[in-house]
Amino acid sequence: MAAGRRRERVTVYSSTPTTNTDGERVESSLKLFQPWVEIQPVRGTEQFAAKQTQSQVTHIVRMMSDSYSRTITPAFWLIRADGTTRLNVVRVYDPKQRRQELELECIEQTTGM
Repeated sequence: MAAGRRRERVTVYSSTPTTNTDGERVESSLKLFQPWVEIQPVRGTEQFAAKQTQSQVTHIVRMMSDSYSRTITPAFWLIRADGTTRLNVVRVYDPKQRRQELELECIEQTTGM
């Protein structure tokens, strides 16, 4: 693994549904952890085989696999350290099936700061 590949810090969040005093469902975000990652932009869109959901992946995020990162699901999102970019996780997979590295396919959402 090349030195300095994972040089960007992100914060991982998940959505926690709760109920307020009026009985309404409220989504609140939960800050989980802050790993060092490598973020690679992807050109264009990626489409899957027929009869499957189409995805417009804009970034691939690579991070070390550990007990925290293996809990990430498509319900999670990442915020870059500068706070201007939100990356919504679409897919999580272990490219070599060795539990050393995870790749997250993400869709960028600008937060407008």
